[in-house]
Amino acid sequence: MLWKISDIKGVRACGRGVIDHDQGVTFKRRDGRVYTSGTTRCHSIWCCPVDAAKIRVVRARDASEACVRHIEAGGTAYLVTLTARHYKRHELKALMDAIREAFTALTSGAQWAGDKARGREGERKRMGVVGIIRSTEVTHSERNGWHPHLHLIVLLGAVQNERPAVPRKANRPEGWTMPEWDPVPTDYFPVPDPSWDRDGMSAETVQTVKDFERMQARWDRTWAAWLGEHGFRPSKKHGVRWDRIATARDAKNMGEYIAKIQEGTGKKRREVAVGNEIARLDMKAGAKMRGADSASRTPFEMLTEYRQLRALDAETVAQLGLDVDARLKRIKALWHEYETATKGRRAIEWSRHLRTALGMSEEEVSDQEIVTADENGNGFAAVDADTWRRICRLGMDYEVTMAAELGGFIGLTVALATLGLEGEATELQPPAQE
Repeated sequence: MLWKISDIKGVRACGRGVIDHDQGVTFKRRDGRVYTSGTTRCHSIWCCPVDAAKIRVVRARDASEACVRHIEAGGTAYLVTLTARHYKRHELKALMDAIREAFTALTSGAQWAGDKARGREGERKRMGVVGIIRSTEVTHSERNGWHPHLHLIVLLGAVQNERPAVPRKANRPEGWTMPEWDPVPTDYFPVPDPSWDRDGMSAETVQTVKDFERMQARWDRTWAAWLGEHGFRPSKKHGVRWDRIATARDAKNMGEYIAKIQEGTGKKRREVAVGNEIARLDMKAGAKMRGADSASRTPFEMLTEYRQLRALDAETVAQLGLDVDARLKRIKALWHEYETATKGRRAIEWSRHLRTALGMSEEEVSDQEIVTADENGNGFAAVDADTWRRICRLGMDYEVTMAAELGGFIGLTVALATLGLEGEATELQPPAQE
């Protein structure tokens, strides 16, 4: 569907453009799955369901590893969800700008970072915040419109070396360089949940709990006040929510949750699996397609609806009373707004120095590197560039690839023959065994 409706050139060419005309396209097998190599990729974590899946798997693994390392070392972790009040009239870009700037307000200023000149200690040091992993999620409902919100993994309870003082740019002498700082924690301290019974806690631990309560209250006030000034004041029910990540198993699950959330979860995720076509629609499905359901859906789930609507026959459309053209136009407009609003934004971000503090590789693998690395399988067949373009123009790339996955080279040749492309595939010899 994206090849047909996307406004992003890279997305429209993703998987169908050929990188090298002379080399063509290679079918490779890896871990039992077949995919094509030699085609252009868009590397979009927001707008491409193929590349996003590859990227988010790696991001989920990294977030889980970070959380597990911190907890097993003695630290404390929380999943914090930040939401803003939104209405159907609000534009997605304005909402995303608002929550990004409100988050900046939470994690800046003297209350957060402290004021060394005045001897004030900020929340970051007082609560031992090693860093934050931030994920942005976007959903949409017909009743309330766009709903972007943030999921944070906040890592607490660490003792670190004193951060070096960094003077303002105007006060830096000529030749000044950033002083080195080792962010690796030197010790850890307990951060009990404020709801726990404080009997038996040491006076020092009770003070930590009180400091944590003040931090939570300050986040509530700052988040609500900033958004309120800009027309997005959150409700008391939502706003800032803290959920403790108690065990290493919880940490692994939460890391996967914040990285994969755009794909949908649980039952919703199964419903959007590629290849699920409509065989019959009950009244609930019909209501969703009419836009009457208030449930939030991810953008990829909206694309699934677009595909399903296009697949409906006239009889089903009449039975459900759908205005298919109007609904398709609506979804297409929403998708284009989503593409525009997410352009240039990062979906998942880590605090500076966090990876080093946790003993992980300092350089984060780029989205492009993740997608490229995922193509290191064994090639067993190839087609030339013109043949691949013909397959894509017919909209048969998925069927041909699946035929190669299920039947190998023979399955591929049979699929091509049904398209009038007999003899267009070349079998490749497996690499020699050492």
